[in-house]
Amino acid sequence: MVGILALLAGCMPGPQPETLVDDLLVVAVVPSTPEVGAGETVTTEIHLGLPNDTPVDLLVWSCFPLGEDTCLETGTENRVTVFEGAPGVSSVDQTVPVEIAGLLTATGEEFPIFLWSMACESGLCPLIEDAKAGTVSEDRLVNPINELKTLPFDGVSLAARTLWLSGLSEEERRKNPVVEADFEVPTAIAAGESISLAFSVEEYGDTIDAFGYSLTGGFGAISSRVFEGQVVLDWFAPEEVESSETTQVWVVFQGEAGGTAVWSSEWMVEGAE
Repeated sequence: MVGILALLAGCMPGPQPETLVDDLLVVAVVPSTPEVGAGETVTTEIHLGLPNDTPVDLLVWSCFPLGEDTCLETGTENRVTVFEGAPGVSSVDQTVPVEIAGLLTATGEEFPIFLWSMACESGLCPLIEDAKAGTVSEDRLVNPINELKTLPFDGVSLAARTLWLSGLSEEERRKNPVVEADFEVPTAIAAGESISLAFSVEEYGDTIDAFGYSLTGGFGAISSRVFEGQVVLDWFAPEEVESSETTQVWVVFQGEAGGTAVWSSEWMVEGAE
């Protein structure tokens, strides 16, 4: 009997540690559209998980690689954007180089451009410090993953999102999913309790997965598949809190074809009186 009870306890739902944001995290990079044409401007939102009050800097740039040491965007306006003391959500406008039009016309193919975001506790990352000074060499922007090899594990987060370039009309292009919450967002949840977050999702024919993140507590699954336009994620409050505190949750909807959307909210986790 004891063995059976232990097995059942191990299968009981609860927060997955991977969904807890306990260190600086680029939660999502969300371009206003996942597919664009030459010369068009895209607005990209960068959502950060900020679990403490340490000031954070954010570096945002795009790169269409031309070999191993340069990008097509070299020298273009809005090439690199730095946010000092970055907030939870930052937004930047980036224009796709018009030079890509000839390549699109000649090949009739689509090409990926990479939207990079690096968040670091202020003063921690040489790449961001050099960007502030305007002294970043182009090869460091082509493959910023190399920068991580010399940095500490904590206080650093790097993320990329693929933006597809094509010559298709807007009606034919990939689209971001459209998300609507089908539940009443709570103002407060008691420690140790849970809530189901149900969403309706316009998929536009794409396969969508939903990923949950939280500053406290966590989600019962790392990811959940949207099925017939519906998905439900279970969020669990921490079992114990010393005093009532505000938490933030994010649900990131990611499509296999490249579309992205984010839903986020805050509520109070109430501790015992």
